Amino acid sequence: MHRSWVAALAVALSFTVTRRARADQPRAPLPAAAARDASDGDDDDLVITDEDTDGRDDFEAFPLAVPHKPHVLRASLEVGGVLAVGFVDYLLNTSARGGEQRAGDERWALRYDWPDLRGKFTGSAYELDNNRFGTNYASHPFAGTLYYTAARSNHLSIPESFLFAAFGSTMWEYFGEIREKVSVNDMVVTPMSGAAIGEATMQLWGFFRRGRRSVPNAIFAFLASPVASINAWTDGDGDPLRARDTNELGFPAEPWHRFTLEAGFGATSVSAVTAREPNRSYADQRLGLDLAIANLPFYDDRGRVARVFSDGNASRISIETAWSRGDLVHGVFSTRVMPAGLYIRDAGDPDAPDDAPVRGSTVLVGLLLGFEYGTHLYDRDGARPRDMIAYVSPVGVGGEVSWRDGELGVRASLDVSGTLGGVNAYGLSDYLATRSEAGLLTTTREQGYYHGLGVSLAPGVEVTWGPVDASANMRLDTFRPLGGLDSDAGNVDYRIRFADQRTRLRADLGLRLPGTPVRAGVTAQRMVRHGDVGDAHATRSETSLWGSLGVIF
Repeated sequence: MHRSWVAALAVALSFTVTRRARADQPRAPLPAAAARDASDGDDDDLVITDEDTDGRDDFEAFPLAVPHKPHVLRASLEVGGVLAVGFVDYLLNTSARGGEQRAGDERWALRYDWPDLRGKFTGSAYELDNNRFGTNYASHPFAGTLYYTAARSNHLSIPESFLFAAFGSTMWEYFGEIREKVSVNDMVVTPMSGAAIGEATMQLWGFFRRGRRSVPNAIFAFLASPVASINAWTDGDGDPLRARDTNELGFPAEPWHRFTLEAGFGATSVSAVTAREPNRSYADQRLGLDLAIANLPFYDDRGRVARVFSDGNASRISIETAWSRGDLVHGVFSTRVMPAGLYIRDAGDPDAPDDAPVRGSTVLVGLLLGFEYGTHLYDRDGARPRDMIAYVSPVGVGGEVSWRDGELGVRASLDVSGTLGGVNAYGLSDYLATRSEAGLLTTTREQGYYHGLGVSLAPGVEVTWGPVDASANMRLDTFRPLGGLDSDAGNVDYRIRFADQRTRLRADLGLRLPGTPVRAGVTAQRMVRHGDVGDAHATRSETSLWGSLGVIF
């Protein structure tokens, strides 16, 4: 399955795949054949390959000193354990978990009955459920992450681990939620978000495992993926192939990473609800964490390689928060993973002296998985409720092109993704001001949001000159509700139109203080939220400016 996925990607990109030996800067001594320069001469044409022939895959995400075969049985038992714990919790807290309790039901007394079960197999018991937002877009992604990491940490590939997550989700929908219909949204969100979150956390876990053997690295690895750490411990001889070079914190010099912890203070000007009112300004405190990893040899360094990869080699986990007057006004958790793609690095001789300038270019393009769970208070005056958006990006394409000449570097990127998730109907309050709830989607009527499909577009550019960096990026998200399969379809008027859009423009300027990991920066940001429900339209915008102080490690 793993090899066929790589081949399919290579064909899709219209490249002829050939084998060619190359070597990364070794983390441990390698065979003599592996010690040759990947380029075999700077003037040679790069040849795209899908594997190494030196006995070790330099693009492997979790290299082990003693390789292990996949533990399929253990992965199956762990997924079964997650299902068992979830089922007990469901029996104890049926109503709280969105389950149906009927008159006379007692705790532990729920039973399967044939009419409920038969509909799941005949196709008549499928719907878009109307559970609470957190149940659908926090609890289910969490379960999917457990399913996925149970398989991935047992040495299974990304496609195989996804199948385990899909199997766990299917078993839960058919046999775990006893009386509920099969939730179409959960069947997609659970395994896809599990892969998007689980792969990102597994890449972070693998990064810390490659670092210096130390208590902090062991703790960080456990926090990134407790399941993976426990499985690695039970393997006994499953020691990672640790990096030869580490930094002062014990983190590995390879793979490339950029971890940023940042705190800021500034102000936000929020547009008025009506033209007659003035804009209002608020003081904000901000805190963010960004964890980016590129498990791609020679990334942003000297070296030459052209390779199709398929081990989740580029990943990012990001957390953004903003507080104002003691209230959380912005909070986002997001992941981005490139499970497979093409990487071309053409930047000279990796054996050149350390003080030689890096000159060359990078092309990186691949498939994308992503997840986001976020809240934002556009209406700090209480005109509308807090906005909630959570989605998984099951299908996407991302790419970047970069060029570097010594101190000067330029990087341009573009992500395009399809999304499925839960979206607060931003125009709902305006609609209900003059209309009744009659005809609205059931989930919107009862919970204030809808299950929607969307498209996400995110271009960006970054320029660096020595310690100075400047960047600009944009993100545009559009959403429309999924039609049909409403739990109360007979009372829904599908002529009522829903549409939501979110736009963010951001520009950053930063200075890395010489000789330190400290970065001082200033950021300007513009956010616009728009929503339509029927003939009601709602729009709110805000402009923010803040200074920040961060640590890059």
